[in-house]
Amino acid sequence: PGALRTIDESADGAPGTWSRCAGAGFAVRGATYLEDNVKVPSPEPFYNVCVAGVAVCDGAVADGAAAFPGVLERLRALPAAAEAPGFPTYMIITMNSPLEAPSLKGRKAGAKTAAFVFGLRADAAVAAAAAPGATALAKQWLADAPDDPALSGRLKGIFHAEGAGVPRLALKWNGKPVLLAATASWGGQARPGISSFYKGADYVSVNVDVATSFSYMARGAIYLVQDKIASIDVRLGFVIEGRSDEELPEQLMCAVGVHQVDFKMGAPLEDVAPPLPEIPGAASPSKGSM
Repeated sequence: PGALRTIDESADGAPGTWSRCAGAGFAVRGATYLEDNVKVPSPEPFYNVCVAGVAVCDGAVADGAAAFPGVLERLRALPAAAEAPGFPTYMIITMNSPLEAPSLKGRKAGAKTAAFVFGLRADAAVAAAAAPGATALAKQWLADAPDDPALSGRLKGIFHAEGAGVPRLALKWNGKPVLLAATASWGGQARPGISSFYKGADYVSVNVDVATSFSYMARGAIYLVQDKIASIDVRLGFVIEGRSDEELPEQLMCAVGVHQVDFKMGAPLEDVAPPLPEIPGAASPSKGSM
């Protein structure tokens, strides 16, 4: 992969930065959703974003934690905080997004890709205050999704794009949860997830490649947003889909705002010590399971 470059954090959503998002800005399934289809503002996310960066790569990044080890090093160097029992201390989410127009023939090998990488830390206070069903579902997904394609497929992304540059095709997806799962299943089986997972002693790495997994129309919408991202604000949240009363209400896993970021620019990501001009991509990330 290419070198990962940081996006600075801001409290006010200044251009070229990322910011933390309140859970209330995302509508999720409420406690009685299966009866009345009512969605409610999410409680605060189980994980807080602490590091964000972007790399331009020849092809998708299979494992953000292995490809960009400086992210995990930065997370581990944060001031000590209370642990959230049952939750990996850290999570790294890598979203691979195409920089080339989608084709009905699929993605060509080595196609230019923007890899957005977010380093997260579990919030013990949020986990302690969460509804039992939401907590149990989040823990189950984190523990079992790497080896359970159907459970993996319950991860949803919720996207909000704002600004004059947002393409009309992308506006139809605003605020609507999108299952990060295969577009079809066979024999009535649950749709398998499209995320790949890698686990370590204190972290889980979740990686999504939209160029090879989403429908042509969805890839087209994302490509159009990608092309305009330097002039728009994007809020992104992830949630596990609750499908029974015992799993509701839903609660975000994490949420982040990215504000008018030009993925071609940015300060180099520094190692914890000593600082380096940039962190090069790893040559061969380790293999993981779907």
